[in-house]
Amino acid sequence: MRGFVLYIIKRNIYKLCTLYIKVIYLRFIKSKFKTMKEIRDLRKKKGLTQEKLASLSGVTTVTVNRAEKSGKMRQSTYIKLLNTLNQLEDAISMPVHSGL
Repeated sequence: MRGFVLYIIKRNIYKLCTLYIKVIYLRFIKSKFKTMKEIRDLRKKKGLTQEKLASLSGVTTVTVNRAEKSGKMRQSTYIKLLNTLNQLEDAISMPVHSGL
């Protein structure tokens, strides 16, 4: 009887672990998709080509392309791209004061 109870416990632990791994994997995939979509949408909203964004950010065009298609990039690249895109947004939305 004890062996059967241990078998049931082990089986349930295995099921819980696999479920947990699936949840983590799905969150990872969703975050990559969000990252890819975020960069692409911001770039298009600003009216930039991948080449122009790459030159402004200090990364290669291949890096921007890979970031938009697969979401694979270093954290430093992600920060460079978002900083560039956000700085452009700030520069566009800054009010112009005359007479200063």
